Amino acid sequence: MVTTGRALEFGVLLHTADLTGDHVAHPDLAPLWEQTTLVEELGYDHVWVGDSSRIEIAWPRADCLTIMTAMAMKTTRLRIGTVPLSVPLRNPVLLAHALATADVISNGRLIIGAAIGKGGDEGLREFQASGVPNNERGARLTESLDLMRRLWTEDSVNFQGKYYSTPPDMGIRPRPIQRPIPTFVAAGAEPALARAGRFGDGWFTMARDPQQFSDLRQRVDGYAREAGREGQADRSAMYATFHLDKDGERARRNADAHLDAYFGAHHRSGAAAGYFGSPEEIAGRLQEMVDRGLTTMVARVIGSDFEQQSKLLLDDMIPRLTARPLGTRVAPA
Repeated sequence: MVTTGRALEFGVLLHTADLTGDHVAHPDLAPLWEQTTLVEELGYDHVWVGDSSRIEIAWPRADCLTIMTAMAMKTTRLRIGTVPLSVPLRNPVLLAHALATADVISNGRLIIGAAIGKGGDEGLREFQASGVPNNERGARLTESLDLMRRLWTEDSVNFQGKYYSTPPDMGIRPRPIQRPIPTFVAAGAEPALARAGRFGDGWFTMARDPQQFSDLRQRVDGYAREAGREGQADRSAMYATFHLDKDGERARRNADAHLDAYFGAHHRSGAAAGYFGSPEEIAGRLQEMVDRGLTTMVARVIGSDFEQQSKLLLDDMIPRLTARPLGTRVAPA
């Protein structure tokens, strides 16, 4: 496994939008199962899928909960996650039950990266289609994280919130094998950092500046301490796009073409920017993040050859990283 002798875990996010859109005569997820099997055979720690969008015709995705369950049936060791999971679009009792069932099917291998949901005009349309007020998504996520965690860990729950309430002595069966299911909370803004500290096992970030990452990490720690959870939200996960080549300049030249091919206009939003270069260069950039507390990396690889890119990450880049023991960090500057 990738983590042998080290604290850092490494996973790969698989693309699904290109398998399900109107440009496909017959939706076929078979390539996804092949890539999932490959990721496990190569020795990665996790495999991940995305969770948007249900209604966007130009950029659709198959349902992530169903996909994760199918992945669980096709693997034996690989941990399986979704990021970002748009929690507020779903009823938290039903979501907790579905995830618990998938965790049982996977024999305790599920992970989630919880988020408030998609922004912009398509996000507004998606919340409207799901019957959830867009301006309530942050508060609903906070309540949902609290309620789901309790449903996963307590025999019976009495929950009375602003948006969700349960009848007396409510419970779900089956409860998950993992109690609770490991939950990273996507965080950048202050309310999200507070959610991560109060209810998460860790947090997800797209921050790639080491100092910014360290500052945000310290704020999550502070909120965890305030909630009496010191040390319980100490996992830090980064989500980023990778394209590697042993010739770093060639990797950077080719990255834009690959981004356009995969994401089209989404590339120009800047959200897909990431780590493009030689394995040695990218390992050097990531090392300072690891030194400051990064424990989990989720790579969205782009390129004409998924297997080649996955092997470059695993064989040429990851071995150059030296991880710190879990629970230790470089003091902030």
